[in-house]
Amino acid sequence: MRKHQLINATVALGVIEALRFYNINVGIDAIKDGLYNTVWPGRCEVISGDPLVVLDGAQNIASIKALKETIKENFKYKRLVLILGISNDKDIQGICQELYDLADEIVLTKANNPRATGPKVLAQYFLGKEVHITNSVREAGNLVYRLMQKEDLILVCGSLFVVGEYRLLFKGTG
Repeated sequence: MRKHQLINATVALGVIEALRFYNINVGIDAIKDGLYNTVWPGRCEVISGDPLVVLDGAQNIASIKALKETIKENFKYKRLVLILGISNDKDIQGICQELYDLADEIVLTKANNPRATGPKVLAQYFLGKEVHITNSVREAGNLVYRLMQKEDLILVCGSLFVVGEYRLLFKGTG
């Protein structure tokens, strides 16, 4: 769980406590169930354990930094294989710079969306890295399964559009 998600959970608990002033009481079991069963698709979502596949819609510098910290603190892997696609209205250079050292191998792609940045544009920010260019999330997903090794982590990020497409195409197939 990301640290900021813990902060959000704490704020939610504070709101529940404040509701008691209005005679709205939420039982401890309901609170536990709510926290335990909360699912936020596409936010540090593990969709497969073998291979290890993590989806995160991080799409700005702050969310990419939080994602990097979460990956480093919570997952064990030999190499990180990144599937990355970014919308053209985002800080492309900044996002790529943040991810450069995290990724061992990179598969660049684009969502089926008119705002998607072409993967060749993204490639210029990953000079010196093993980079693969694909023209769709489906192509990227198929390629990554050929590139990865057993102890690798596949991370899909950079755009909620890319994450959403990947999730629909590959959830449960890993």
